[in-house]
Amino acid sequence: GAVVTKQGFEQALKGADPHTLQLLIDHPRREESPFIALIQYNRADLVRYVMDKGEVPNREHLEIAIRHGALDVVQLLTDHGISSDNALSIAVEHRQWGVARYFASQSKDFYGLVELCRSQSGKALLYRYPPIAFAVELGLHDVAKFLIDNGESVQEATPDLPVWWEYIHDWDSRYDRVEQIGMQQGQTPLEIAIKRQDSEMVRILTTYSPENRAIAETNHRRYVGNVAPRGDIGYWSNDGTYVVVESLLSDALKTGNQEIIDLVIKAYSDPEKLYAERTAMKNPETMRSWIYQNVFLWKGEKVQVPDSVLELFMENEQGLNRPLSDVAILLQHGWIITRQELEQALVKNDPQMLQLLIDHPRMKESPFILLAEHNRADLASRLIEQGNVPAREHLNTAIKHGALETAKKFIETGVDFVGALTFAAEQKQKAIVEYLLTLPISAEEIKEAHAAAYRVHAYDIMELLERNR
Repeated sequence: GAVVTKQGFEQALKGADPHTLQLLIDHPRREESPFIALIQYNRADLVRYVMDKGEVPNREHLEIAIRHGALDVVQLLTDHGISSDNALSIAVEHRQWGVARYFASQSKDFYGLVELCRSQSGKALLYRYPPIAFAVELGLHDVAKFLIDNGESVQEATPDLPVWWEYIHDWDSRYDRVEQIGMQQGQTPLEIAIKRQDSEMVRILTTYSPENRAIAETNHRRYVGNVAPRGDIGYWSNDGTYVVVESLLSDALKTGNQEIIDLVIKAYSDPEKLYAERTAMKNPETMRSWIYQNVFLWKGEKVQVPDSVLELFMENEQGLNRPLSDVAILLQHGWIITRQELEQALVKNDPQMLQLLIDHPRMKESPFILLAEHNRADLASRLIEQGNVPAREHLNTAIKHGALETAKKFIETGVDFVGALTFAAEQKQKAIVEYLLTLPISAEEIKEAHAAAYRVHAYDIMELLERNR
């Protein structure tokens, strides 16, 4: 005498086998027909079973299937003869791209599809697409060619969208306000095509028109905000925002599709940037992929890499723990030094290894920061002799870590030290304050530094500044 409730049937849909579901469908005591739930859960096999038992589908059922992205049911209902007029627009409106691509592939109205793509550029921000980007999303190869021929931009990206919001209660006005704290950068047509693993579309975007073709930018921001999104890898910029940076090349490699990888490599306009992009990928799996593809490019030319060097690259997880001669070979053939590797070498303090790394021209980021943190004025001098120029942020790092000799070297090189006295006082770095007082410092800056020392209770620095007023 049990009654099959709507909730109970939906629970069964999530895990029960087809035989049990058929038993529930055939049960005479039900709260309502299971037809809608079967459509929503994309159970085309059971939808067909119910139809065979006399259920008659209609246009409303098709629209429910579209809104829920139930592609298998959509195909079943359209094959059954349900009208699909305006179905593509409904799928687009609800962002059900799998269903939208199905209806787009069935459409025989070529110019209608062209106008549909063009009309997306006038939509509200959350739904806006440039024409070619929309054609790529729907997998419309011929439409994309037509739009390229007619001058639509193959580089124009979808809009940047806010992805993180913060709700703040304003006690003065007694109202809540919303502040945007993150921004997801839009995607170019080429990015979308790579993610969809549509190799033919990648080929169209990069080779179809020599005058209007997609260029594979070496780096593009994915996300910028005040909160680091979970699962992404990025960096905190100087203005306090978190930036996630990825590349089209890394996107292509993730697909494992050799045709897409080759097309993206050829789409780089600057061979040196491609080489830098390749050598920046240091995890073993990625490096193996590059080795198998034999992509060792420098200034547009393939580097002849002996088998012994390939073996070193294959074992690159050992990094700087290898013998010095091996590290020299790796550097010669494209190894890029990371911050962690340089820091490891500074801790070990092997003079030969440090000299080898400092003299190497390809480093992932400026080594001045680490040299300042470890107060290696000797190595900073070597870098400067090679033509590298330290910046104010490097001086601030030296001050923060009490690296007096390195701070002196930066200032002697010409780094602006206005405000450095106040910063040194805030950091309670007395030795650096003493040194800075030997330089031309205004009375106003000494006064500001005195106030800063007072705020952090650095009384010895206060006395020092008072004697130099």
